[in-house]
Amino acid sequence: MGCFYSKSENKNTGYQYLLAYRFPDGEAKNMIMELSELLGGQVYNGYKAKNESPHFTLKYVFVANHNQLDELINALDKFTKQNKPTIAWLTGVGKFSDSNRVAFVEQERSNETIELIRSLTSLLKSFEWMKWDNFDDNVNGPIPHSTVFLEEEGISDDQFNKLVDYFGNKKIEFSIDNICISRHKIGEDFKGYMKEPGSSLDEDNIWKKFTLK
Repeated sequence: MGCFYSKSENKNTGYQYLLAYRFPDGEAKNMIMELSELLGGQVYNGYKAKNESPHFTLKYVFVANHNQLDELINALDKFTKQNKPTIAWLTGVGKFSDSNRVAFVEQERSNETIELIRSLTSLLKSFEWMKWDNFDDNVNGPIPHSTVFLEEEGISDDQFNKLVDYFGNKKIEFSIDNICISRHKIGEDFKGYMKEPGSSLDEDNIWKKFTLK
């Protein structure tokens, strides 16, 4: 006999969701915060107001009904219990080749981290209901980056060089030990980095956090 679900279970939750790794307190997070503060603007304001926190995206925005969300939460809980933390490094400051709006901290990933992200992406692909954004890579996940500057008018050469000089030749190791779900209400004006929180934002833009064992 087939399964029957109530209308509320099949109804969209009213939220959009995003998956990300969130940097814990430490040298890597401090560097991202310091670089964002160096130029100021909406990214630093969002971090300071705890509407957002240093991170890199693992899966761009998607929607889900209540059953689908429960399925995702159970799968992430199982995935993080079955996988150990892996290592990556912050290695410098970069920009996207086709845009001058964003400056970010680049990263180098260990082979174990590459495999971890591929395994997570494969898990997400198993959900027939999951929608994929143009920025999602369905093998390796989105381009790894942690934003420190975002403005529509773009970043000047002098500003970018200031970030590059501040980071220098460092190679900052960090542990990839969590997967977090962020959410915001569909239709609510939300740009990710705001001085004033939207009514649905969670502190540090973390709704649920799963820790790798």
